[in-house]
Amino acid sequence: MLKSLAFSIMALGGLLLSINLYGLTQNIEPKSIVDRDFRFTNDKTLTFEEALVRLKKGKNQKEAEFLTDVTDVISKALAHIHWKEEQDPTLYHQRVPVWENYFIWAMSFVTNMPEYEKYHYANYKRSLKRGIGICGDASLIMSQVLDENGVPNQMVSFPGHVILEAEILPGNKQTYDPDFGVVIPYSIEQISASPHLAKEAYLQKGYSSREVMGLMRAYALPYERWDGVTHFMTKKYYFEKVAYMLKWPLPLLFLAFGAFLILLHKKRSKS
Repeated sequence: MLKSLAFSIMALGGLLLSINLYGLTQNIEPKSIVDRDFRFTNDKTLTFEEALVRLKKGKNQKEAEFLTDVTDVISKALAHIHWKEEQDPTLYHQRVPVWENYFIWAMSFVTNMPEYEKYHYANYKRSLKRGIGICGDASLIMSQVLDENGVPNQMVSFPGHVILEAEILPGNKQTYDPDFGVVIPYSIEQISASPHLAKEAYLQKGYSSREVMGLMRAYALPYERWDGVTHFMTKKYYFEKVAYMLKWPLPLLFLAFGAFLILLHKKRSKS
């Protein structure tokens, strides 16, 4: 009985370790995205590596210039796909593959929570590396980049859209939409009171009047403020952190524990 248990535990540890090792050969970024699945045309023009380089603040770069650059980079590094409409969650790795993290992958089957079937990363580098997302992902990425650079910011969610407000100077707040790559030179309060203030910024970026009017309607509705990723997705943030922290130690622990049980079995057999 003890011997069988030991081999079962070691087999599980070996399986998980093999999955992790296989994952080292894989890429979480989808190989390609069909044009019809993009919300915006020519949406992804930067690689993960290029984005990371450009998201670093220059030594003498001014705050306002840096925030504009970050907004632009994220919009070009993250492909906005039709997230809810996509029928196959494995096609673009919306469901985290088992070889990327078996904890998160398993959660998509053992729970009935749709956020695990089509997963939004809390860690901004993982989100950027996968290269797909929607407005909430883009704003989470920007919020964490700004946090790393000491720029006060808050994510702001309207019904159907998430953007970000940052303080470029004490008392001077501007709004950023990293999903659309748009900088709006007004605070959230100003935009909420007069949504048309944001209209020109979107039109100048080439978005259609229909698309812009949809945003204007959203900005006229009540909104919520969020103090970064831990406030916006608290439970998932910590679960993801633990899931990636344990993905390598757990199989090694199983192998070690299985070996210990085998030694214990041998010791008992000699007694």
